[in-house]
Amino acid sequence: MDLFYDHIGMSYNFEKYDNTAVDTQNTPYDYGSVMHYGPTAFSKNGLNTIEPLQSGVVIGQRQTLSEIDIQEVRLFYGCSAAGSTLPPTVMNSTTTNTIPITTATATTTTATQQIVMNSTTTSTIPITTATATTTTTTATQQIVPLRAPAIDIRPNAKWVQNGLTVAGENGSGNGINQLYYPYGLYVDDDQTIYIADHGNHRIVERKIGATSGQVVAGGAGSGNGSHQLDGPRDVIVDKERDSLIICDPNNRRVVRWPRRNGTSGETIISNIDCISLTMDENGSLYVVDYMKDEVKRYRFGDTEGTVVAGGNGRGNRLDQLSGPFYVFVPDVYRVNVMEQVFDYYPTD
Repeated sequence: MDLFYDHIGMSYNFEKYDNTAVDTQNTPYDYGSVMHYGPTAFSKNGLNTIEPLQSGVVIGQRQTLSEIDIQEVRLFYGCSAAGSTLPPTVMNSTTTNTIPITTATATTTTATQQIVMNSTTTSTIPITTATATTTTTTATQQIVPLRAPAIDIRPNAKWVQNGLTVAGENGSGNGINQLYYPYGLYVDDDQTIYIADHGNHRIVERKIGATSGQVVAGGAGSGNGSHQLDGPRDVIVDKERDSLIICDPNNRRVVRWPRRNGTSGETIISNIDCISLTMDENGSLYVVDYMKDEVKRYRFGDTEGTVVAGGNGRGNRLDQLSGPFYVFVPDVYRVNVMEQVFDYYPTD
């Protein structure tokens, strides 16, 4: 088939189907979801986006494909050279054919990759490589907490390219195994994930490997009561006091909530348009006020805070911020603020 990229208005709508799902033919969906759409699918100008190269093939139906079509689909999606198969059916027939997704020139070989997680658990998984020579690749994979007091990432670290969904895999919603517009998250050093579930007005705790989460703050509908949150945007863990610290922007407050069996929170900072926060190794809290274009530092018990970045109106000068939305403090001497660019501010 020919794919006319210039005619496609929203190419990201060409999604891969879930290989575990089942269609009306009772066969798994395949990588080539373009085959389920008509010739003008997602067209921005009414012209064809998809045309078959073979006569007698109707795009939009699950027809037997040529090797050329298979490669076009594989290249369009960047599919792996081997592994999953396309299971198309012939129109008006119950016969199912499987066609492996392979390259025309390369021979697939199998190697092993050693995965070391937290330096204690070791497992071996098969991987495939589109080369004619068998190779063995050994890599050390370290899982580190996000925004924890100490993060040691090697300068030459490389990230795994294919991520793993750890929360929200059941679509948007308010179920205990769902999320609705999640924003900030915090990953503790025991791999527990805390998620600011913005649209559900709650903080969700998710243990590593769990299939659902647990509401640990809010979850009583939107509101300004001490037992409620209204559109939380960020959350961190204060281990010293075994509590969660939450950005509750619609209530213009920062809330401290007991981490275990807490039924209500305590407002520790008021009249602030908080969108992000973090804590340094000394326990000082850094809060982004996006309406004032500034970052303030609060030592324990402090309710006023000290401006450590911005605070001079919105602008592009080195002493200004413009729409800050994330803060990270690698040590007590530096504050990194994300806005439209990545700015660096030394602290006293």
